[in-house]
Amino acid sequence: MKKVKYLAMLLAAGMFAACSDNLEDTGAGNAGGDTPSTTEGYVKVAINMPTTSGNSSRSTDNGESGANVSLEDGDPKEYNIENAILVFFKDDKSGDSQTNPPTDPDGNAQFVKAYPLTKADLTVSGSTETPQVTEQVSVITEAPKVESTEQLYVLVILNYDSDLISPTNGGLSVNNTPLTAGTATVQGSKLSALQAKLNGADVDLSAFIGTSKNQFTMTNAPLSSAAGNSGSIASAKAYTLVPVTVYDTEADALSHPGSSIYVERVVAKVSLSSTSFDANKQIKVTKLNASGTSEPTGDLVEFTGWCLNVTNNSTKLVRDVSGFNTTDWLETTNATGNRAERFAGTRSINASFGITGENGYYRIYWAKDGNYVGSGESDATDFTTYYIKNGTFIPSEPTWETELPTTKTDNACYCLENTMNYDQQLEDRTTTVLLRTNYWTKFNGDKAATQRSFFICGISDTKYPEKQVGESTGTHTDCFIEHLITEANKILADENDFATYSDSYSDLVVKQGANSGTYTNVEDILTFSATGTKKTAQVAAVSAVVGGRISYYKDGLNFYRTTLIRHFQDGEGVIVPESGIAAATDYKLQHLGRYGVVRNNWYEININSISGPGDPEVDQPKPDPDDSAEGFVNVTINVLSWAKRSQNVDL
Repeated sequence: MKKVKYLAMLLAAGMFAACSDNLEDTGAGNAGGDTPSTTEGYVKVAINMPTTSGNSSRSTDNGESGANVSLEDGDPKEYNIENAILVFFKDDKSGDSQTNPPTDPDGNAQFVKAYPLTKADLTVSGSTETPQVTEQVSVITEAPKVESTEQLYVLVILNYDSDLISPTNGGLSVNNTPLTAGTATVQGSKLSALQAKLNGADVDLSAFIGTSKNQFTMTNAPLSSAAGNSGSIASAKAYTLVPVTVYDTEADALSHPGSSIYVERVVAKVSLSSTSFDANKQIKVTKLNASGTSEPTGDLVEFTGWCLNVTNNSTKLVRDVSGFNTTDWLETTNATGNRAERFAGTRSINASFGITGENGYYRIYWAKDGNYVGSGESDATDFTTYYIKNGTFIPSEPTWETELPTTKTDNACYCLENTMNYDQQLEDRTTTVLLRTNYWTKFNGDKAATQRSFFICGISDTKYPEKQVGESTGTHTDCFIEHLITEANKILADENDFATYSDSYSDLVVKQGANSGTYTNVEDILTFSATGTKKTAQVAAVSAVVGGRISYYKDGLNFYRTTLIRHFQDGEGVIVPESGIAAATDYKLQHLGRYGVVRNNWYEININSISGPGDPEVDQPKPDPDDSAEGFVNVTINVLSWAKRSQNVDL
């Protein structure tokens, strides 16, 4: 089975600790002795960091069908840890004697206390070669005691931004909203408080990756109780909070095994690569010939930058997998064709949630972001979307990544998780990659392609240079104005036709200072010297010649929007009908996850080939179904775990 994997960071047997500012000082108890606090105990956990060494032996999580997915290490800075918080929740045990594990801690457990840790509290040591783990960060910590009829749970937050997350005196505030502890009269905060939508001025991408891209926020990764195969997925449950045992003394905690906790990064990662570009960042334009093989056209595309477009401005601190049940993502009885097994892995993880009869746990491959809505509901919009209007980028010029892997390995962009329900897979809310290039053209009479201004009319792929190419008395290519006059005169009556074209003639000219772009009104790009009925006739004739649209590539400026980023691939059951998708309501549950970016997934966009010009400007995305939008790049997406999904593209 093809799977989208996140990089799991294992919190396992070890030590993880700090002292809270408001802990009661009981002498030896807080100093590692045997005299405990009356309200505080000790827990034992550890962070086992994934390898950064490029170990090629780690296995994938493919399951029942092959996937273009592999486990990848990423960059060392993505593993750096600067600080941490242990957030504790408690829930009542079940059964008449209240000794059984709580039935739904993720839904019912109430916040108790939070303990911040600094980098000085963390000790990095070696680890045995556990899959995806080579380093262990360990320290010992105090924890709140609970009654014998209660169970304590922990949530880990690594690399938190203090402007967004504030642990103070045992309390915790996120985006200026405090979590409250449960009392006899006050309903305590639950995990859902950390799965609420975060947005506003204080919620920026840098809060989750650091200003130098070396402080990636990570939290508990939810795991499935059943593997992603058709025989077991129907009974799966999702768990996020991990149970821990509180011991009276530090020595007692050290003598017992710790709890295993996996964490994941809050953001997604996208990188661009292509072996087709040369050292000068140029790629030859190719087209299929009559025999079905590709051959060069003589044109070149010069890469100048790329960025992500339609990125989410909000997120949830902890991943929300509330749809992971038989009435939603896993529904198969009434949802014909839905392959629910794609939502979980098949490679067991050695975690423990304290449930009798459950041994292995598995990764979950989808999430609900802050803009996620139910089927049939109207979608909220909260995205950064770049487009060009009147020659100017709106809302501002993007920050372009200017390197390809041929010149710089580290060229990744990061973004907040952006997912949507199956009938909300729309172009104006789906993350994509935007390429900025210079298009070099070769016309009849040219010895080599050069960067120059040119035009394309209507839906034709014929290019016309702004200035004449070649010798006027020999082999040459008609320039754009010459083409328009020649063809328009075939339509016009003699009294309305244009004079014979020459370089100095001004009967019809391109407007001075015109911007790159697509024009549907010819008078917005061309100046007619005629007036009255003659002008009216000429405008109508030229409009007919250009097919109602003129695309102007000034100085060869050229943009490509790659195919919208895919999360699940066709082999995972999300293929659309051959007839296509005419409206968003044509999507069904079986298509859920066809598009979107999920936290801790690495999407690699591989450019295979380019077959012609893209767009002279960046259009504003429309609320059209993703599978009805024209893709200028034919891509292959690989998802590696980190996870990474690669997508090859042909432009």
